[in-house]
Amino acid sequence: MYEVEFFKLLKNPDLKELRKFQIKTAKNVNTQYNKTGKIYGVDVAYKGDKAVGAIVSKNYESYEIKEIEFPYISTYFAFRELPILWNLIKKCEGCIIFGGNGVLHPYEAGLATMAGVMLEKQTIGVAKSLLCGELKGDYVYQDKEVIGKVIKSSKNPIYVSIGNRVTLEQASDIVLNECIYRVPEVLRKAHILANHVAKRI
Repeated sequence: MYEVEFFKLLKNPDLKELRKFQIKTAKNVNTQYNKTGKIYGVDVAYKGDKAVGAIVSKNYESYEIKEIEFPYISTYFAFRELPILWNLIKKCEGCIIFGGNGVLHPYEAGLATMAGVMLEKQTIGVAKSLLCGELKGDYVYQDKEVIGKVIKSSKNPIYVSIGNRVTLEQASDIVLNECIYRVPEVLRKAHILANHVAKRI
């Protein structure tokens, strides 16, 4: 259902229609505890008019090179990166950690949430900077609702949020368990792979 509508909207993008799609998608987020399988990290690197999507798990890595079809527009990040990552994550079974936000988004529809709901997968958002909300202790609030958590795995914090099919505490535990440096190791390695390939394009 989502896939057809998503790619149809991208053929002739209208920001108002894309916003409506985000809001509709966000309403279907599952914030309950779900068993976690294999952990994956995904990231995108850019060079000119091309982008490299990369996916990494403990014993697996893959990438795909695609043309960039959507510009960078704040709060519309999913429409830029999801088409690049789509084939890599579509058949992925397990928990996918994204270098971007989940419900920590003005419309609770960041990259990890859009991917998780559309593909019915367990997803987590990890961002290096705070997109929105108000910090109170270790949590990020928006309209009195908790939308994210601050994790300090190194001297610089990261911001963890629910993508789909996970609780915030579960997502935080998964991220912390995966961190050797600032970000989860699978995400760090996906970043390295994507940039390595992008340099050779």
